[in-house]
Amino acid sequence: MKKVLHIIPGFNGGAEIIFKKIYKFLEKNKINGRIFYFSSLGKKMFKKLKKEKIFCFRIKGEVVYLGLWSKLREFLRSDYLHIHHVKTWILFSPFFLFKNKIIYSFHGNFGAAIKKDITQNIFIYLIINYCTLVSKKLIFLTKGQEENLMRYTLFKKKFLKKSEVINNFIDKKNIIRKKKRYNNNILFVGRYERRKGFYDLLEISKIIKDVNFKFIGGNKINTKQKNIKNYGKIDNHKILKYYDNSSIFILPSYTEAFPLTILEAMARGLVILVSDIPGMREIVKEGRNGYLFPPGDIEKMKELILYLKNNPKEIERISKNNLKDVHKFTAEKQVPKYIKVYNDVLKEKC
Repeated sequence: MKKVLHIIPGFNGGAEIIFKKIYKFLEKNKINGRIFYFSSLGKKMFKKLKKEKIFCFRIKGEVVYLGLWSKLREFLRSDYLHIHHVKTWILFSPFFLFKNKIIYSFHGNFGAAIKKDITQNIFIYLIINYCTLVSKKLIFLTKGQEENLMRYTLFKKKFLKKSEVINNFIDKKNIIRKKKRYNNNILFVGRYERRKGFYDLLEISKIIKDVNFKFIGGNKINTKQKNIKNYGKIDNHKILKYYDNSSIFILPSYTEAFPLTILEAMARGLVILVSDIPGMREIVKEGRNGYLFPPGDIEKMKELILYLKNNPKEIERISKNNLKDVHKFTAEKQVPKYIKVYNDVLKEKC
């Protein structure tokens, strides 16, 4: 049985969620999966791991956790390495450069920022070119993400030959058959930061006071507005009930790759309002799954929210469309694409 070692950037991130869904398909295809984590840990947890002789060290304030010292031999025994976070490339690629086969997955919008500076552009340029040269495959979540990062490589033919687009996916069991009730609740799930458009959404909530805004994903916010409910951070396995209590999902981000939250919202029959940025146009079809608006355009967002508020039949129509269309993004449809990549890589000569 062939072995694949996955490097994951945390204990509860999108990459881990995707890997866990892939994992159950691996053994059926005679592929043995192993996983190592990167995570930010507090000082107490860091000391505890050290006492338990677990291999961990700090990089720029973050703790890298790799498992037991005795399990490091897995690095040398794996047939190929699947890195799910590009920040780990500099640490692990050299171990596999001459023996193992490397696959890079770009789960997030790598190098995302509202305004990039010269230093960041150089950083992205170096990593993309490095990944292009040493990898066997590059996996992207959307065509838009692939096209965006291809701009940074000198080796475009090699880049295109190695690249694969595999969409994010959701468990089929989490898709409801029909949404039972509709309301004026608008849900936002994401980090409370500017590039997620969170502060734009706060401005809108001050303008439209007869609509309820529900926020999940960050810390406390200083507001006494009655139309805002902040739930903070919610465990992923508990989050679906919050979607069920809303009818509209909004993600006013300035940059995204393919957030799982969009699929979670579609699976619970919500209308999707999302920024018109590359990648999002591949998921949300204007007027069918929801509506698109220019990033930062508060007036357009307000217009769409009021339109849906005053047209409940439109919410019901789009809800039904999403409960049909989300079936294109199930594990059963997307995971076989990963299995094909693994098998193709294993067939290639080192």
